[in-house]
Amino acid sequence: MYIRKTIYTGGTMEVEEYFTNRLGIHDKRKKKEKLTPEQAREAYIRRKKKHLRWLMNENFVDGRDALVTLSWGKDDKKPETLLETKGAAALFLRRLRHEYKLHGYELKYIYAVEIGPRGSRHIHAVISHAGELPLMFLQRCWNGVVNIKPLNTDGQYEDLANYMVKSWIVKTEQTTGEEIKRNYECSKNLKKPVIEVERIWERELRKDIVTPPGWTLERDTVRLGVSDVTGRPYRFYRMKKVGNCAGATSKEHTEEIPPNRNKKRKPGILDAIKGIKDTILGLIRKGH
Repeated sequence: MYIRKTIYTGGTMEVEEYFTNRLGIHDKRKKKEKLTPEQAREAYIRRKKKHLRWLMNENFVDGRDALVTLSWGKDDKKPETLLETKGAAALFLRRLRHEYKLHGYELKYIYAVEIGPRGSRHIHAVISHAGELPLMFLQRCWNGVVNIKPLNTDGQYEDLANYMVKSWIVKTEQTTGEEIKRNYECSKNLKKPVIEVERIWERELRKDIVTPPGWTLERDTVRLGVSDVTGRPYRFYRMKKVGNCAGATSKEHTEEIPPNRNKKRKPGILDAIKGIKDTILGLIRKGH
């Protein structure tokens, strides 16, 4: 069975259409193949990039928010381990949260640690309101070098998410030789993207894409191919909301909706028997 997964995140709508065996209808044309370690690793990285992109698109805004890079000077004592580097990041965020509360700002963040093979140490963080606050505001919370780059990608942070996972997280794993289970850290007040799921037929992938009112299709994002795992066609495309800023979705729920959860149950034989019983009882009461 095919499904269409629609993800509303900020001012962006992403649509994934693909075959799945998870709905109880199995594909007899192709046996399920076990992924090699390399394939499993690539799939894992793709999922991390996708989920990180959704979080960024939903919670951050161009101009107001910024990418902040924290590092150490030549004479500063650098942390030696990954755990110590994360501890330095946690200390910075505690100080920054205190400053934000004093000045009436809400702190949202996503950060990753980069450890290079030559001993470099960096903390890369996307931080709310960092693009509109003075540099001294953040320097009070960090004993080192602070670099601020306001977000400016029209509310679509795919490149930033990909770069964070590939260039920072993967590099850190290769340098330290240890697997990082939590690839990035984020604040608990981040909004989750809205995900809707519905069942479709394979022929739907051959139809033209319908653009809902208020949305425009980004044609360079349309991808139609055949999955290496299932051997079935898939399609992906993305739309942008017209006249709506990123960071504010128009959907209310934040859960992934199971297929057919809200469909009404069709009347069966038990309902017919119950109806006949009620009719007979009604006639008996009238007779009395």
